[in-house]
Amino acid sequence: MKKLMTLCLCVSAFSAIAQEFKPFKINGSIGLAAPVSEQQKAGFLFSVEPKYGITDHFDVGVHLEVAYLRRVLDEQTLGAESLDEGAATSYILTASYLFSKGHIRPYLRAGFGNYRVYATSFETPNPQSTYITTAPVSRPGGMLAVGVKVGHVHLSAEYNLIASSKTNTPTLKVNNHNSYLGFKAGIDLGGGER
Repeated sequence: MKKLMTLCLCVSAFSAIAQEFKPFKINGSIGLAAPVSEQQKAGFLFSVEPKYGITDHFDVGVHLEVAYLRRVLDEQTLGAESLDEGAATSYILTASYLFSKGHIRPYLRAGFGNYRVYATSFETPNPQSTYITTAPVSRPGGMLAVGVKVGHVHLSAEYNLIASSKTNTPTLKVNNHNSYLGFKAGIDLGGGER
């Protein structure tokens, strides 16, 4: 009888945990893409991240993001001004650790993957107003984020470290600084009550 009672209590406890913790969720976020160098001006970003909870404290996921930042060239020979916003897309494998079990849950997230920085057009300040388009490049990079989850709502700040790239023409040599900061608000779909 005692064994049966113990078994029933264990099953009840696991059932309660299973109702709260569902491993699969999708996060959608929007926010501000902020510069980390004088070569960039602020823009916006949006991201989607399917995640799987290994435990109630530890998630792994695939972070997909598009960030738009306006560029001002870091010129070495001639100056130039950006004509459009350059987009950076990223595909990153992430791991997140949530520190508490309550309604308010601070977390850390880190990831590593591939960033693709798309072409940006510039106009050089010469009488001919030459237009230059940087070549799209793929670069490895990493992301580190701190945030807080309140229920299903996330607020986070993250740093995206992306290797620099170069643009060389007969009249212009440019080091393109690709790293940026992100400040985001988002929501989880799925994942149980928290």
